[in-house]
Amino acid sequence: MPETDEEKEMFEKEQERYITGRVDFLQEDPGRQSITGSFRPIDSGEWSEQAYLKPIAKLFSYIASHNRTACNDFLKRNAEAINTRDHLGRSPLQFALLCSAEDICLDLIEQGGRMVSRTVDGRCSLHLAAQMGLPKVVKALLEKSGKNKAEKEAREKEAKKNEGKDKDVEMKDGDDEVRDSSEDDWSTEDDDNEDEDYEEARKKVDVKGEPQGEQDALEESEDEPDILDIDAPDWDQALTALGYAIIGGSLPIVQLLVAAGADCKTARILSDNVTTLYPLSLTELIPDETVAAQIAEHLVTAGGASCSAADSDTVTVFHRLVAHNKPQIVETLLRVDSTAKAASRFLNTALGSAIHPIVSAFASGHRAMVVLLLAYADSRAYVDLETYDRSVAAHPNKDSEYARAGQENWEEFTLQPLEVALADYSDLYRLVLDLEPESVKNSVPKRAFQRHRYDSKELRRSMLDVLRSAAREMKRRSREPAAPATAPVTRLWKQKVSPWRSIFDLSDLEISESKEWDAHAIAWEKRHKALRYPDAKDDSSKATDSGDRAAEKKRAQAAKLLSYFQQAVEELEKAGARTWDEMYRDLPSQWKLKYGDLDFDPDDPNAQATSDQSSKQRRPFLEDDDFIVDDDDSLTDDEEATEAAGASASESTEETIEESARPFKRFSLFVTGWGEDYPGTHLIPLYDELFEACWKGDNDKIRALCLPPEDDSAPPPSGIRDLIQITAMVKYTDLHSSYSQ
Repeated sequence: MPETDEEKEMFEKEQERYITGRVDFLQEDPGRQSITGSFRPIDSGEWSEQAYLKPIAKLFSYIASHNRTACNDFLKRNAEAINTRDHLGRSPLQFALLCSAEDICLDLIEQGGRMVSRTVDGRCSLHLAAQMGLPKVVKALLEKSGKNKAEKEAREKEAKKNEGKDKDVEMKDGDDEVRDSSEDDWSTEDDDNEDEDYEEARKKVDVKGEPQGEQDALEESEDEPDILDIDAPDWDQALTALGYAIIGGSLPIVQLLVAAGADCKTARILSDNVTTLYPLSLTELIPDETVAAQIAEHLVTAGGASCSAADSDTVTVFHRLVAHNKPQIVETLLRVDSTAKAASRFLNTALGSAIHPIVSAFASGHRAMVVLLLAYADSRAYVDLETYDRSVAAHPNKDSEYARAGQENWEEFTLQPLEVALADYSDLYRLVLDLEPESVKNSVPKRAFQRHRYDSKELRRSMLDVLRSAAREMKRRSREPAAPATAPVTRLWKQKVSPWRSIFDLSDLEISESKEWDAHAIAWEKRHKALRYPDAKDDSSKATDSGDRAAEKKRAQAAKLLSYFQQAVEELEKAGARTWDEMYRDLPSQWKLKYGDLDFDPDDPNAQATSDQSSKQRRPFLEDDDFIVDDDDSLTDDEEATEAAGASASESTEETIEESARPFKRFSLFVTGWGEDYPGTHLIPLYDELFEACWKGDNDKIRALCLPPEDDSAPPPSGIRDLIQITAMVKYTDLHSSYSQ
């Protein structure tokens, strides 16, 4: 036990930090704790902490109303309120920035409002000023921060100078004194250093044993100098002040930050820990592309940014801007950035293919971008082997399987502008025919080369082969006859309604306590179904009409694509395009041998395919091609109407089913996640009794079913007492479908 006053004081402090004696739950007022559910209930007075407006709320109301005079008068009377946060954790300066109260912001900065304080998402005053587009405030913040930094450096210089003088005095005094020492003296210099290290470590730990560096970042120390880090990111979005200024499209603020030394070259990994963006690539987010081009020019000329910088997926800033169709920015970069032309030939290997910027422009159908790259970036409408090999040589990831030199890799992984234009049903393929006519003669889809490498002889096809097959496919689809009326097929994910309920006439059954639970449940389910499917009893002719409209829509789309493919085939034939067998006579294709009976021309009298074959084919022979529009597996509104009407027709049929033949009734227990748990079949009668008891309000029966008896001396014959759960719910099923809705 402590004896001296010093020991007692230390003991009292340790009592606050450590647990001694018998461990037990804290009990201040057991009854009060059981009601509030807290080990530390709110004491008298604490409940009103945030209930009434405090004087600081007046300051924030003045800021919100842009009342500059009232704010200054309030701060003269309450100078300590200048850095006091409101109930949302905002300081007056931060709130003024969010309100775009520019004059008040300037006054708060001048009066000592703390600039480095952060909001709950990690934005400081510089982030907010840049985001809100307040160039005067940004300038004032940078000037005040520079002034504070100069004062700090002056203080450090003065302190270092004084420290040198003190050392000289101590050394002089030490020469006049002789210190007795012995070999047994333990108070050595090393021990002094160890004590200092211990005290330093002790200061870094708070009373809870947690590092003080992990404390609430909003409560920064007032002793720290109020100096802004111009490149500090916020916490949530990982954006710097320059990033906010670029996204906001504020050229004056960008100019101020760049002049102050903001980093324009380093990429930032965003909050998703995946996306990597350079400041220059943020210009694509600016709505006004003219302003975006001006900001991009300033970042390159004054900030040293480069559009050839690439992210972790080897996508350069230049390629990203091309893919997002920003022609004005790209034109500016080609004019002011010396690395732009080199970036236009840099390939991207992130998507399993070697994709050049010109290919991205063709794939998106961006005509202005295509012309810009062809005219000013020295790009070609054809990626030849030399361009591919040079791109591979400049690629940073030498181990990528999509970035290896050689003709085989070039053929297998390089997407060509002609292929992507045809896949997009664009007429830009004509540009390739005019500019690169020689490349068209031996044009082969990238995937055909990939299949050829795996010895898929039946898929050896040239671009002309694929287009001819596509034209024949569209011709067959455009002439498909209307399918005969058949019962609609219910999708697996469409939940069926149990058919046994519809055979009972329960229209007059009211929800009443006089009825049994089972009858009430059936009546409720029937009403629920009537509300969910109000048109379930409509005539099935509506379904037939909607199905005809959907089929007609598909035929019209096929006819439109037929014209496109026929014209493309004709133009490629004029340009000298060849088939696979004409190009590679020693590697014949087995396409006709395997798929010739399906890939037929309906106008060919020698075609042996029947209409049944035509209707049943799902084109396995075209599943690898990029030029065919596949049927949409998702249901359209008309198709859903067809299914609903068909389901109602099947339910309205007269059936003779005895009530004893109604389906198996299951009870489901509440389980977290997607799954459910089900009781054993021997418990189903007990759950029937439980629901009936709940319906009638029989508490004794509920206790008997869910709780063990008070006298449990006589065990049941099975040796295990069956106790059921009150959290169960009832579901009806017909044993062949999923649960009813």
